[in-house]
Amino acid sequence: MSGKYDQMSSDELKQYFLQHRNDQEAFYAYMDRLNASGRAITIDPTDPESERQANEQIQLKVELLQRCKNAIGFDGITLCGEASLEAPTPW
Repeated sequence: MSGKYDQMSSDELKQYFLQHRNDQEAFYAYMDRLNASGRAITIDPTDPESERQANEQIQLKVELLQRCKNAIGFDGITLCGEASLEAPTPW
């Protein structure tokens, strides 16, 4: 990852990337950060099971978010204390 992005938190890097979508270096830094944290969900087009596994991972995250929302009675994801449950970014 480039030193330019090392000092940014994951949330700061995400916001930077969303505001600078043509910055490929920021995109790769963000994806590296997601992969390193285990938050990325990837699909291998050569593996027939990959899509099913990705769908299972997504469903688990949706269920965890719903339980968290119900527990605290609020839509604020960061209040859950689960950084890995960040809402997906629409592309």
